[in-house]
Amino acid sequence: MRRSRVRREGDTYSVGAKIIRDKGKIWGASRRLFWLVLLLSLAKGVGGAEEPQRVLLLHSFGAHFSPFNAFSSAFRVDLISRSRKPIDIYEASLETARFSSDQQDDPFVDYLTALVRARPPKLVVTIGGAATRFAQAHRSELFPSTPTLFTALDERVLKADSLTAKDAAVAVSLDLPAMIENILQVRPETKKVFVVIGSSPLERFWAQEAEEDFKPFKDRIAFEFSSSMSFDQIVSRVAALPPSTAILSGLMVVDAAGVPYEEDRVIARLHEAANAPLFGLFDSQLGKGIVGGPLLAIDDLASDAADASLRMLAGDAPADIRIPPRRPSAPTFDDRELARWGIPESRLPVESVALFREPTFYEAYRWQILGVLALLLIETIFVVALLEHRRRLRRTKQALSISEERLSTAAIAADVGLWVWDIQKNDIWVSESGRQLFGLGVEGTTFEHLVKVIHPDDRRPFWRAVGEALTQRGEFEPQFRLTVPGRGLRWVSSRGRVEFDSAGNPSRMRGVAVDITGRQAAEEEARELSGRLIHAHEDERARLARELHDDVTQRLAVLAINAGRGERRAESPADRAAMYEMREELVRLSEDVHSLSYRLHPSILEDLGLEEALRAECDRFAGLERTIIDLDTESSSTNISPDIALCLFRIAQEALRNVGRHASASRVRVSLIQKGDKLNLTIQDDGKGYNPLAVTGKASLGLASMRQRARLIGGTIEIKSATGAGTTVFASVPL
Repeated sequence: MRRSRVRREGDTYSVGAKIIRDKGKIWGASRRLFWLVLLLSLAKGVGGAEEPQRVLLLHSFGAHFSPFNAFSSAFRVDLISRSRKPIDIYEASLETARFSSDQQDDPFVDYLTALVRARPPKLVVTIGGAATRFAQAHRSELFPSTPTLFTALDERVLKADSLTAKDAAVAVSLDLPAMIENILQVRPETKKVFVVIGSSPLERFWAQEAEEDFKPFKDRIAFEFSSSMSFDQIVSRVAALPPSTAILSGLMVVDAAGVPYEEDRVIARLHEAANAPLFGLFDSQLGKGIVGGPLLAIDDLASDAADASLRMLAGDAPADIRIPPRRPSAPTFDDRELARWGIPESRLPVESVALFREPTFYEAYRWQILGVLALLLIETIFVVALLEHRRRLRRTKQALSISEERLSTAAIAADVGLWVWDIQKNDIWVSESGRQLFGLGVEGTTFEHLVKVIHPDDRRPFWRAVGEALTQRGEFEPQFRLTVPGRGLRWVSSRGRVEFDSAGNPSRMRGVAVDITGRQAAEEEARELSGRLIHAHEDERARLARELHDDVTQRLAVLAINAGRGERRAESPADRAAMYEMREELVRLSEDVHSLSYRLHPSILEDLGLEEALRAECDRFAGLERTIIDLDTESSSTNISPDIALCLFRIAQEALRNVGRHASASRVRVSLIQKGDKLNLTIQDDGKGYNPLAVTGKASLGLASMRQRARLIGGTIEIKSATGAGTTVFASVPL
């Protein structure tokens, strides 16, 4: 069994010291800490546990200020999950960066001196410009020989000539004019931009930079900055802005009243009060209230920082690590905000991506709408029949008989059975065609009589569908089998709707039943035909593979041997060179034919089994695509049938082929795990993914083949993907 290293984006890692605020958990946490320390001490005494690599994170403001909190969280997860060695991350915050620039650093220097003396770091990572300036000013006192990585700061803050041989940087390049151009493109009616920015030294610096960058736009729009306002004043101001205004949310660490603001409270309150569209700078703000645009990808920046950190921890010289500043990515927008502010998609830049797109009412409730329309149509027909019946009843009983006969004839001709269940009386009326379908007599019928002819294996799902319709005040549409004496096994599709009285209690259910035995048989024949085609296809592939391996490759080998002999007997250098080139070309051709034979039908699947075949396929894929691939096999069953093994191997082969062609992935994870009587195969990549809605309806022979193979052996297959989030193929088959 081989286990893989898996990176989970949603995991939460506990790093550094944490304050336990729940007093009821202090004793439990202390007890667990005691046993953890004891076990670590015993392990160290017995085998000498590996010393962790210590990394000091130095924050500019604190661990929870946006957008630095999103960066630090992603960085920690990325670094720990990708490191081959244990990582010990501890953190410190330069709280004084939120205040005036005349604050003294001496107390914080003393604190850090004691901290790094007790736990000397192997790498120092600063987050933000304030932490970077502090580290550069005091590194000779704190960590003169420790490599330092400066992250999450703009290239304007960090000058290239300020880096020493021990320094590396992962910087950004904010394009403020591009954001203004984006606002004017999607909202050409904009006359003014209100810039939300705080009052700390770093924020005042950026306010000055923004004023300088915005000068080319002064003749087109006006700008107003919030540096001198408290946050309550800012909220009041955005609520009173005219519709021709746009709001640009920059940094908000400390307002003019000196109040700090952590996490995403700023965006949430601005979005709630705004009378104009809200724009931002970072993709971590998307989905929380901003419209969007060319945003800085925080996760990508954190990945760059993790890459540089791993290289520095591995011993690479910091001076050799030069990563270009990361610029804003392709324009990305929140479809909900576009709709809120009436921004049409025609105004969006080319190659823009709109996320959080909500389905239309029809898309969200398509089958319900169709079911309701069908039921309404049936009810309309039924009501018309009843009105006709009532009108003719007033005339003569003969007209009523004629009407009933016509209705019954129509139902029989359409092979449709009508039924109405009086729930309170537990009495059911069934049309003549329905009685023939269910094999019922002419005497009174209860709902239980009807259920008795349903196949025993289908009764529980049928009752569950009825119960859901009664409790959820909706319709039901089950398919089930009937065991009618003299007619054999029949497939029936039924649709029904519940009616409620004035008190809200179910009083009546009415519906129709249709015999779909012929359709089910046709579908089963189609599945069997498809299975025979797949088996014939595999047999032909196996035959061709044997022909290539046993005949063609042997002939090529003989030709290569003869060419070698000719090379040795050649008299002139030119002849020897020609024979050598011929021999090498025959060897390469033989290898290509052998590879083609393997792709047509891998004999290792029959010789060594599914796990080894998957391992060989993963090795082949890694060699061709230069992609890291991890294989995790936890199958305890050694008696896997050839059909199951071939099915899962072909699914894995097709999924890996799609990864190589389309995903642009850096890592692929393949797992084969047995759970109970199920064997599960998962192929997961970290590539660019795709939007499943965008490809719905497009022909894909590979995906259709995977689904058909899984169905043939009673299994299921599920494909999940999202733009920028990779793709996962999950197949589950019964053993």
